[in-house]
Amino acid sequence: MRKVKWIPIAIIGTLLMTTLFSTGFIRMEKTPETTVQNLKVLQQPKNLKLSIFIADKERVSSGVEGEYGFVKPVTVEVPYTLGTLRAAIGQLKGKTIPASVNILGISIINRVATIDFSKELLTAPDRLSGTLGGTVFMQSIVFTSTQFPSVDAVSVLVEGKNFDDGHIIWNKPIGRKDL
Repeated sequence: MRKVKWIPIAIIGTLLMTTLFSTGFIRMEKTPETTVQNLKVLQQPKNLKLSIFIADKERVSSGVEGEYGFVKPVTVEVPYTLGTLRAAIGQLKGKTIPASVNILGISIINRVATIDFSKELLTAPDRLSGTLGGTVFMQSIVFTSTQFPSVDAVSVLVEGKNFDDGHIIWNKPIGRKDL
């Protein structure tokens, strides 16, 4: 019995809407902005410009630190990626990271980036060595990583273990203020 009462209301509602649309009181127009053919596809930029921090040879040879310690910023252009931290760290290969080193993983949790490198970081013949070399490596990684708003500090691992090159033990997150 109740279903019968709703049928006349549904019919009246349908007739009312049809009348409003047909008289032009309510109009639905397709504008060029709303047609599928005219939708603009958002395009990603082809390249990104990033800063990486590499050894400043003048600072290293003089032993006098500058604004960024023994490193200096250099702008590089990389293909567009959502993994900007990985791209920036990858650009350090052959500079402050030996070319043979692989990045095993990168994560950012609670504004701390954890970067896990392959063992070549400690064994490659072209690695930065000694206390000064370790300092340049640390400054390079920290300044490069903390340029991104999502990163305040960095931890470095070598095959899942804390970085330890015999001169520097990196066993806690380090930020710019710690350098």
